[in-house]
Formats: sequence, structure tokens, C-alpha cells
Amino acid sequence: MKTVQPTFFPTTITLWGAGRLGSALCEALRARSNEVALWSRRTHGSPERFLSSQPTPSELWLITVSDDAIGSFAEQLAKQATILPKVALHCSGRCAVEDLAPLRERGVSIGVMHPLLPITPNTHTSDLAQTLFSGAYIGVDGEDSAVQVAQEITQSLGGTAFSLHGIDRALYHAAAVIASNFLVTLAAQATKTLQAAGYHADALPLLLPLMQASLHNLYTQGLPLALTGPYPRGDYATIEAHLRALQTLPAQSDPKSPSLRQIYTLLAQATLPIATEQATQRHLDTQRITALRALLDASEDPV
Repeated sequence: MKTVQPTFFPTTITLWGAGRLGSALCEALRARSNEVALWSRRTHGSPERFLSSQPTPSELWLITVSDDAIGSFAEQLAKQATILPKVALHCSGRCAVEDLAPLRERGVSIGVMHPLLPITPNTHTSDLAQTLFSGAYIGVDGEDSAVQVAQEITQSLGGTAFSLHGIDRALYHAAAVIASNFLVTLAAQATKTLQAAGYHADALPLLLPLMQASLHNLYTQGLPLALTGPYPRGDYATIEAHLRALQTLPAQSDPKSPSLRQIYTLLAQATLPIATEQATQRHLDTQRITALRALLDASEDPV
């Protein structure tokens, strides 16, 4: 990633939006001695009234309102503000730099700074917010001055900046959802399956060390070697037993949700290429893995 030479580091920052990300960023930046003002529509009313109450204009605006509101909010700020910052960054992974175009027309350098992190409702209320961004990857894009400031802010938070320039934002954001949000979905489906097996205590604590070990394997060995279990071994009988057992389970409570067997089958089919790649790298016979494809195809139900 190209590093843009510093022009200035903002000491006064306004965060527009007091949701999960905005509140967490506020805590983290204040912990690093930045002067940060946090706007919330519920608390402060209109942006215009909030701006008029600020004793010192901010050098940087971080816009953390919802994705769908960024464009219209930028337009509102451009119309209402009499003194604008040098730089404005929105923090959406999906939205483009151009969503801030109304501010650029007023002479503001615009860009994106998207932390690749999951932030829960409780994150900003704890000390975790102060260290949350340490070690995180933060995507940046935009005009040179804006990128420079985004890189500087990222570094001050202890994160690592990477370029989003030329990246399809919708696919980038979809990848983040698969890696983070759907991990929670997988945990939910695994707990349901374990409970259906007869384990009636809270199943999640039983599964979390297993999930953490798999993540550790991904960290240390990467793809495809992190994959373990019956698929890289080609254990036909084991997977056949899985499918038979899953077939006996009742439908999920939501009639529109796929069954656990359908979820398992789709994930298994997506796992086979990883298992095959691993076997190839390890110079193992792939015929047993190939046989699993026919087994899974024969068991596939419409979703």
C-alpha cells in the first residue's frame, strides 16, 4: 500500500453518529488524548445546532451514521456548516468515497476509514473500546490528504492500514460478513445440532474452544492446511452417518429457514475443494474426497 506523506495530524475531531462504531472510536481516540466531540441526533438535535455549540471547529470529521444515510447526511452537513474541517472520512465498508462528494465541493478532502472489526452494543461501554482497534486492519481510500489522515489515525489506534482503492466495496463487505457475522450463525447452528443430539446444558461453552482452535490453525497454518476432520480424510462412512442423523431432525422453528441438514450439505460442498487442495499439497490420494461429492449431491435437498 502506498504511504502518503503526512500533511497534518488532526487534534480536534468530530464524530457524527453515536452508534456502536462511533462510540467505540470516541473512547479509543479520547484515550489517546485527542479532543473528540460526539454528535447524537437524539441528544443534540440537528447538526447545525451542534456545530454552533462547539467552541473550536474540528479539523477532522468522522462520519459513522448508518450506511444508507451517509450520502444525505454529507449533503446536509455541506449545506448547514459555516466552517468545515480539512478532512472528512466516513467509516462504512460498503459505501464509496463519492458518498461524501457534497463536502468535497466545499473544499474538504474526503475519504474512507473502515475498521475491519465486529463491534457489539457493549463494546463502547467498557475498557475494551480503548484497545479494540489495536492490531486491527483498517481499510482506507480517498484523496491524498484524507488517506494520509486515515493512515495517521489508524497508526495512533494501533491498527494497520490497507488500501481499499479499486476494491469492489459490496464484495469486500460481503466477505467481512461471511467471516464475522456468519461465524456467529455457524455457532448457533452447531449449538442447535448438539442440543438435538441430547446435550441439554448450554452448548456454546463446549464449542467455543473448538472454534478458537480452528481460528488458531488458520492463523498458524493458513488455507488449506487449517482444515481438519472427516473431509480431508475422506471419511465416507462418518459423513454418511452425519447426513442420516440430520435427516431425522424436525424442521427449524422458522419455516423459511433451511434445515440443519441443508445447511450442513451446503457447507460440506463448499469444504470439498479445500479438502482436495490440502490433499494435493500433501501428495495424498484425492479419490476418497471425490467420492464424497457424489454422496453430498445425492443427499441435497432444495433450500
